[in-house]
Amino acid sequence: MERLAREGDPSTFPLPVPMQNRPDCDFSYSGLKTSIRTAMNNLKRERGIENDADLPHKDKADIAASFQNVAIRHIEQRVRRCMNMLDEEGSGIRCLAVVGGVAANTELRTRLQALCNKRRESWSMFVPPPRLCTDQGAMSAWAAIERITVGSTDEADDQEVYARFPFAEISS
Repeated sequence: MERLAREGDPSTFPLPVPMQNRPDCDFSYSGLKTSIRTAMNNLKRERGIENDADLPHKDKADIAASFQNVAIRHIEQRVRRCMNMLDEEGSGIRCLAVVGGVAANTELRTRLQALCNKRRESWSMFVPPPRLCTDQGAMSAWAAIERITVGSTDEADDQEVYARFPFAEISS
């Protein structure tokens, strides 16, 4: 995606940045994905094409660049909001860790580093080399392996478990 986006124009498709008015740090790409699907369907209709794969390379590159730009802008907004909240709380936290498969994206790294550098009090950003930026599922599995290796478990035998919903029989 990043390689294709480098060949495209990120301003070709004006896409909405999701959740801009939400005051929290949550994020979601569901509306953005719908906007991309709509843009692709419109392009296919304009070009008289039935399959996404048949779109010209330039169109695919522009779609990728537009998506990447807005997806990263969404992350920037959410991270900036979190940084502001931490500053207001006086937490003293000034470090950002960028991990998972998305951390391999050069544009994301560059823009988040710029965000860290622009703070009144500079933040440090930690990100592994791209070859170590693996899928979140793989990272979670590795964390589980590490816990098992040192004997850390969450065995239910030693836990008091309470249901959140009373599953008692309801009589009418």
